[in-house]
Amino acid sequence: MNSYRMSQTVDLNQVAPSSIFPNPNPKPYPNWGRILSTTNQGNVNYQAMQSELNIRARVGLTTQASYIWAKNLGNVGGDAPTSLNPEIIYGTPVANRFDLTANRGNIAQTRRNRLVATAIYEFPVGKDRKFFSDLNHFSETLIGGWSFSTVALWETGPYLTPVTSPSYDPGNLDLAYRGAYQRPDCLSGRPAAGGATGSMFNINEFNPVPSPPLEPVALASSSVPAPLRLPPGWPRNLS
Repeated sequence: MNSYRMSQTVDLNQVAPSSIFPNPNPKPYPNWGRILSTTNQGNVNYQAMQSELNIRARVGLTTQASYIWAKNLGNVGGDAPTSLNPEIIYGTPVANRFDLTANRGNIAQTRRNRLVATAIYEFPVGKDRKFFSDLNHFSETLIGGWSFSTVALWETGPYLTPVTSPSYDPGNLDLAYRGAYQRPDCLSGRPAAGGATGSMFNINEFNPVPSPPLEPVALASSSVPAPLRLPPGWPRNLS
């Protein structure tokens, strides 16, 4: 499923990126500071597979299990999204409105794997059941007709995006003043620290000073939004 014309918050007064400091590119509106605008330049592609298993009325036990594998990619939510894309991201523009494709990545709150299992067990005591089906009204009310139900959910964690200080500004885009995020370069393909360390990221796998951009495109050559997942659920590797 594809979604188009989704909201993006951009700064219309952003200059094009440059490796030269101070940035020689002119401001579109030199007498103004930030000019934030919500545009419809975002897009998202969602793909999923769902399977379901039902086992009904075996010795009073009914069970159901469903599994969903989902992949949701898009360039919405800004440079470091933490939730599903709101209609408007107030006060936080994207770092580089000239290269929105650099923000394409996993949507933060879409779980890659999700398993839900439910079960209902009818205790075999009471009217129309295996044992003590002829109980009087008081006993039937007290011990007859009981059922037990449970729901279990296992899912992989949400995606995270590491950020670094906006003072590391290789594109000379005045990120600190504009309130935009800056992503670090990833030095390897395995930046997760693992649950045993008590930290989500292995900071030694990141360069806090991103690579200079290719003018006028990407800010950081190897930084990709939302490359990691939190550890809740079952053990797993990076996507």
